[in-house]
Amino acid sequence: MNKIINAVVLAAALTLSTQAMSHEGLELGIGVGTTHALTPDDFKRAAKTGDANLYWLGYGFNKNWAAELSYDSFDFDGADTKHQTLSASGVYTFFADYQIHPVAKLGLGTTESKDPAGEKQNSLSTQAMVGLEADFKYVSVGALFNYIFIQKAHSNPDIENASALIPAIYVTIHGPLSGDKVSKTEAPVAATVVARIDTDGDGEIHSYQGGNRGSLGQHRFKSDK
Repeated sequence: MNKIINAVVLAAALTLSTQAMSHEGLELGIGVGTTHALTPDDFKRAAKTGDANLYWLGYGFNKNWAAELSYDSFDFDGADTKHQTLSASGVYTFFADYQIHPVAKLGLGTTESKDPAGEKQNSLSTQAMVGLEADFKYVSVGALFNYIFIQKAHSNPDIENASALIPAIYVTIHGPLSGDKVSKTEAPVAATVVARIDTDGDGEIHSYQGGNRGSLGQHRFKSDK
């Protein structure tokens, strides 16, 4: 199922990249990572490292602030639990004028957790993410640490208020970057041409700068005779 979702997201991302000029505020992201249980102790001892797939659709309001709707699917080997999270997040980009910059996300959502017996639990969840991102014209790549807190991660009442860390790498497709981020190099200023001409035949050379014949731009030089 995850392979099908990955293929659909990738196809949509490629479509978005070809329409980037008309969807400059939108971005589509996909990431993969591993899961590491943190709390409670019973869950941490039972759970082994699992797999995570991250998907999101975002909209950038300006160079620093954005919002995302995300779907995350992850599991824990050993505990044999599977989880699906839907959340809305706010995103802040630090030092956005630089090609490589930190990012932070904070989100709130709901998580469906399924235990080995197939029993499902739905509960509130929160996410906090920090990472480092590199921007290119139509794509960004990065790595992040995703901390997730799930109110009820298992049908066992002793396993509540579970938390986990999900390190992941990702790629984001977006509209073209503005010109000031792609390159900050300015064209050199052309040197002003100063002409020295004996215009009235009096043996004195009059200098005019930039074509201004006013008194401020005029200088006199004695000609050599």
